[in-house]
Amino acid sequence: MALVILAVIAAACSSGSSSSGPSANALSVSSSHTLKLAFGADMQVPDPDIFYEIEGNAVTTSVYEGLVRYANGSPTIDPALASSWTISPDGMTYTFTLRPGVTFHDGTPVNSAAAAFSFARRTGVNSAPAYMLADVTSTETPDPLTFVVHLDKPVSAFMDYLASPYGPKMMSPTGLKTYGGTDSAQTYLRTHDLGTGAYTLTQAQVGRSYQLKAYPHWWGGTPYFQEVDLPVIADLSTQELEFNQGQLAAMMHDLNAPAVKSYLASSSAAHYSLPTFDTSQIYFNPNSATLKDQAVRVALQQAINIKSLTDQVFSGRGQVATGTYAPGLLKGGTPDTQKVTYDPSKLAAIVPTLAPNQRT
Repeated sequence: MALVILAVIAAACSSGSSSSGPSANALSVSSSHTLKLAFGADMQVPDPDIFYEIEGNAVTTSVYEGLVRYANGSPTIDPALASSWTISPDGMTYTFTLRPGVTFHDGTPVNSAAAAFSFARRTGVNSAPAYMLADVTSTETPDPLTFVVHLDKPVSAFMDYLASPYGPKMMSPTGLKTYGGTDSAQTYLRTHDLGTGAYTLTQAQVGRSYQLKAYPHWWGGTPYFQEVDLPVIADLSTQELEFNQGQLAAMMHDLNAPAVKSYLASSSAAHYSLPTFDTSQIYFNPNSATLKDQAVRVALQQAINIKSLTDQVFSGRGQVATGTYAPGLLKGGTPDTQKVTYDPSKLAAIVPTLAPNQRT
């Protein structure tokens, strides 16, 4: 089924607004240039060469940057620390031109040597996201602003790897050497950062909270929010209470169906949806006595009311998918239409023909 990620955001409201929505003091959250959100669970360590989860992306992608990135709400790949790039005809050599004048948070210049050092660090740490550079055989630094990457074979997804939120990020070689210790600075990066992003990591209290502060020399300009506070609030009811009282600017995900329905109907909260794709799957064992027959398997599929389930669980934030894969995922417009239609009568007609031990 196709879903959306629903973010509920505090909006202006009058003194006569319902107590079920955020109060008027929610306005102070944005006017103070301080943004307070909440994580529903603790994040993995904020080290981009290790981090490979969902909760915490707001930290790693705000603090660190890669050579390229995805455009907002689009699969288009945009420049980031690299202003441009070329790909060789054989698809095995990528040449990136870096932005001039960019610095890491510790003041170290961003150059091709730093990019090479960052690639080597990810490969050396060899944690979950290291596979994205598995086909890199070597890098070159012909001048400070030219970074060349050689692959051992064409990799169609290589630019997507680089643009991914989990893709290789640039890290200060000065900091990596200074705080490297015996673990390539993994200990240091649990509570500090060595990135180039719009924000620096000013606090990382595992299980409690994370705080960010705008980096004054960021190449991309001055962010509106100068500070971001990210407490870990595992209980969703507590998040809702703080949001309704104006203590949180937004709730980003995991709202249950009644809460979603309530906030969508509220004039005190704004909502914003991001497209995503989620699948809930049922696996059949074709070797079992009952399900050896294809007709029984198909009838069982037809007895599942997917629309009803979607309406109950994802009302207001999702719709039934038309295929197994997300739109546009299959190349060349390959059709992916689900041909199973809801008709419980098919299974009802088959059940009486089954042996008693096959009906449960």
